[in-house]
Amino acid sequence: MPYLSEIQNRRVIEPNGNVVGRLTDVAVVPQGQFPAAQWAILATPGGEKVVRWADLAQEIGHLRLRSRLEATPPAQLPPDALRLARDLLDKQIVDTHGAKVVRVNDLQLSEVDGQLRLVGADVGLRGLLRRVGAEGVSRRRSLRRQRRRPSGSQSRIRSSRSCIRRTSPTSSRR
Repeated sequence: MPYLSEIQNRRVIEPNGNVVGRLTDVAVVPQGQFPAAQWAILATPGGEKVVRWADLAQEIGHLRLRSRLEATPPAQLPPDALRLARDLLDKQIVDTHGAKVVRVNDLQLSEVDGQLRLVGADVGLRGLLRRVGAEGVSRRRSLRRQRRRPSGSQSRIRSSRSCIRRTSPTSSRR
């Protein structure tokens, strides 16, 4: 499942391969439980351009317009449209249970029946790290820390039934 941070700022190319801009935002109309992405906001040399999401194809590393940018009909955002990056990222929202206010670090998207849909908000540290491009770095550091753990140290492995304690063979003989 892609996150907004993973597709934001991707290059947008025409069918012939010419780069015409970058994806800066995705817009939805908040209807239903999982609203569909309906518009893409592009940063082009000529300024901001709004196109229908259906006019784009997702490919590895970039987005491809189905026709030339000049031939793509201009789209207008309705007043009730939400621009995901501008209107939700870094904003505080109330969680689904109405219990607490959380800060949106990233937005989870999913392809459902051929439509890209907003399915969740990432409010954790990992979402923030992903946005700033440091998720891989933190994952590698975590793995290195696990490998450096001394042989006599204890670690907990959680299972659904109990908590198991693992020790080195030398420490269990004492």
